[in-house]
Amino acid sequence: MATDLFSQLISIVYGIHKDLKTNNQYQQEIQNLSYNIKYEKNPIYKVDFKYPVAIKEKYYFKLIEKESQIIYNEMICEFHPQATLPELQFTYSIFYNRIEQYLLQINNYLSDRELNSTDSKIINFLRVNAIFLFMELQDKFIKYASKDYVSLEEVYEHYFGINSSEISELIPSELFDNIDFTISPETKEKDKIFKAILGELEFRATKKNVLLYDAIILKKERFAEAEELLFEEEIINEDYNFISNRKRNNKSQMAAFYHTIIEKGYFNDKVFEPYKKIDHKEYVRFLNHRYDINTSKVFNNFKNNAEKLNEITLLNTWFKNIRK
Repeated sequence: MATDLFSQLISIVYGIHKDLKTNNQYQQEIQNLSYNIKYEKNPIYKVDFKYPVAIKEKYYFKLIEKESQIIYNEMICEFHPQATLPELQFTYSIFYNRIEQYLLQINNYLSDRELNSTDSKIINFLRVNAIFLFMELQDKFIKYASKDYVSLEEVYEHYFGINSSEISELIPSELFDNIDFTISPETKEKDKIFKAILGELEFRATKKNVLLYDAIILKKERFAEAEELLFEEEIINEDYNFISNRKRNNKSQMAAFYHTIIEKGYFNDKVFEPYKKIDHKEYVRFLNHRYDINTSKVFNNFKNNAEKLNEITLLNTWFKNIRK
């Protein structure tokens, strides 16, 4: 059963295609509609959609705007200062899954039905409001996410198969006050301490096809310094695990890091027992295992695109601190 307006408008039983009220009935509904909701916090985005003309559009646009503000305010209130970090992470996942379901269901509804122009416009307005909620959640509370950041362009492409450059439905809000929503003083964890380990990670199981630290690392002190930079830049955590963050392009930064330390001669080029030369694949395999990540594809892409690699290292100035 559909439990809220977003679900109702695209449901089999209560969908917009089932609403056959007359214009007079819509007009009466609009007059009875209470519409005095304010945002708990100023949003980052605002919906920029062509103003409705038909009376049915006007009615549903107001309903959708009202429901969107209710969900937005509910979201803001749930991320309250008294919540613990695990509670905030759980809250994020609940809202993420809920809003993602809206996106998936709206796309299915638009794909499966031949809607008239009025109903199509209403559902498209519903879509951009769902995207609004999805982006507000990510941009305000990405700190608590377990999933990668999905950009606005990727939302349109992934969920709706649309090139966002062709449309402009969601734009920056002039109301946004640039408050840091990522974490409040009451919910901050104690500062994490990173311990540079000049050797194997005891908590990481060894693999037969991965060379040992002492066999592959030449500049141990320099390598330890570089790993401290990875931690400071929030690319790895205190347990040496890679931190996925698509918004900050962490995987590309990590692959560029591989290229940089290889170029600066941090690795041995051969082992002696038994004797063999070490190639780049061995370096990448060792680093992927150390940070619990797979950057092979991005690393290889950079091998064939020096310009892109150079762009990453120039944009992220911390690369200058990696000593030779």
